[in-house]
Amino acid sequence: APATLYPRLLLLLDAGARASVIESHSGAGAYLANAVCEIRLGDAAELTHLRIQQDSADSVHIAQASLTLGAHAAYHARVFSLGEGMARYEISARLLGEGASLDLAAASLGYGRGHFDVTSVIEHAVRGPRSRQLVKCVLGGRGRGVYQGKVRVARGAVATDAHQLSRALLLSPTAEANLKPELEIFADDVKCGHGATVGELDGEALFYLRSRGIPLQAARRLLIQAFVGEVLDRVADEGLRAYASRAVDAALAKL
Repeated sequence: APATLYPRLLLLLDAGARASVIESHSGAGAYLANAVCEIRLGDAAELTHLRIQQDSADSVHIAQASLTLGAHAAYHARVFSLGEGMARYEISARLLGEGASLDLAAASLGYGRGHFDVTSVIEHAVRGPRSRQLVKCVLGGRGRGVYQGKVRVARGAVATDAHQLSRALLLSPTAEANLKPELEIFADDVKCGHGATVGELDGEALFYLRSRGIPLQAARRLLIQAFVGEVLDRVADEGLRAYASRAVDAALAKL
């Protein structure tokens, strides 16, 4: 029967603590999942957060992550949206300590009528924080991908280093991608940049693979795997990377 779910995850790391966490969402049937994750990292704490969403075609998945980082704290987020329904992941982070760093790498694989939305607001509040955002979408059928990313550099947050890159790969003429990286800077002496691209599979690369005897579907799969592989490669832990790779391969088989 249709259901509504409200999972909540609270992660508190004291100064100097380190942890790796897997957050996994999956289901069948019609339901609404409204998930909240709150993260507080003390000074020099480090968290690796692997999040995999594999919800059903009749589902709506809305998730929000709220973070604060102390001095020299590090947050590594690896987010994979692999479901078939409508999904939105929103991350709001405040880098409150000098030398804090945030690294977000996300991949969405959409097919059928799936809709995937990644929204981020990263606030650099003090001197010397660092943030990196890499968001990739692979969309087939009538799939739709959205990335809305904002980096806000507060007054006095000099020596900020922030970069955003979003890329979408469209596999059908009815797939759609909307990418909007954004910078809001109120300080001098900063290094900030962003970029966004939308395209299709490289015809020359596809021809090269086929000329070596690789069937069309296998060649397409190899190119898509290489595109998504940049996000998988950022999962440093081998066990976590293998876990994520299995989920990605299962989703790729449906494209």
